[in-house]
Amino acid sequence: MLKQKKIGLLTMPLIDNYGGIIQIKALYHFLNSNGFKAYLIDKKYNIPFYKNLIKKILSHNPFYKIYDFNKYTARRLYLRNINNFIADEFENKTKEIFNVPALIKESKKFDTIIVGSDQVWRYAYVKKDLDVYFLDFVSNNQKKISYAASFGVDFWEGDLNTKKNVTNYLKSFNAISLREDSGVKIVESMVDKEAKQVLDPTFLPDISFYNSLISKEKLNFKVELFNYVLDTSTDKLAFVNTISNELNKEIKEINLQEDIDHSKKKQSIAEWLYHFKQAEFIVTDSFHGTVFSIIFNKPFITIGNSSRGLTRFTSLLKQIGLLDRLIIDCSRDNTKIEEIIQTPINYDEVNKKIAVLKKESSEFLLNNL
Repeated sequence: MLKQKKIGLLTMPLIDNYGGIIQIKALYHFLNSNGFKAYLIDKKYNIPFYKNLIKKILSHNPFYKIYDFNKYTARRLYLRNINNFIADEFENKTKEIFNVPALIKESKKFDTIIVGSDQVWRYAYVKKDLDVYFLDFVSNNQKKISYAASFGVDFWEGDLNTKKNVTNYLKSFNAISLREDSGVKIVESMVDKEAKQVLDPTFLPDISFYNSLISKEKLNFKVELFNYVLDTSTDKLAFVNTISNELNKEIKEINLQEDIDHSKKKQSIAEWLYHFKQAEFIVTDSFHGTVFSIIFNKPFITIGNSSRGLTRFTSLLKQIGLLDRLIIDCSRDNTKIEEIIQTPINYDEVNKKIAVLKKESSEFLLNNL
């Protein structure tokens, strides 16, 4: 009997980002469904052990309503839906990791380390941990693979010295895949290795996987126009209201602004997914908001979010023939808005394209494991 291969999954620290959490859960599920034993590498931001211990003690303060240092306890309670999901849905995970020596120790048991997806290679986000996210800590007898890694933008944000370091890191990878076509070009400009564009891991499971997550909670409410905009502004608010009036649909949204002062809980992953499943129309400036609009075959408009990385949107939408659903400047071009609203999406054609891309992405991953 063949030994079941253990795969360690490294992504950005899981805190409260819906898209970041669901993409690594999707990859975890896909690998387990294909006979591997996936583990979440539970990497946190680098802090000394004693500081983390103090923070944990302070976050379980029974008298937090009288005094709550840095609102640690209130924030833990606010995030309990998210924390419960991470605890329940990643049955296999390492200990919490706060430094490189612990990362090396915890990762020794894996046959392969996969880094991805999301913006794990965006210099602006990971510059303090650059060597970690390019798997420099992995030993020579372990495989190094990137799955749908993203630079976030269409150029290397670091200086020439960091580019040289990244070039050396990439040379030791067994297989490299990126989420965007621009990412493929960046890698191939740095190192003489083939890099492949693949789908975000959220596309790998069947839709039944997401339905099963939703069904774990009793949710029953109507969602007409789902406003899932991460970076709110006066222009975006006016834009959503215009669409609401055009379609005569009531706006529903998830509160994305942290609210830890009113004993509220951040909405669960199941409730987040439910909004996409039930929505009659979606407006979003989120990459994963766009992804789940497509997965659930919903009419949508994506507002290009340049500060978070525009290439993520254009690369995906171009692949599946939906680039016309992207608005760069929502304060102008009302003609295009009306045109998008009135143009139905041919999801038969879109799903055929996704099926081909999904097969290629799955084969890349499984063949390299």
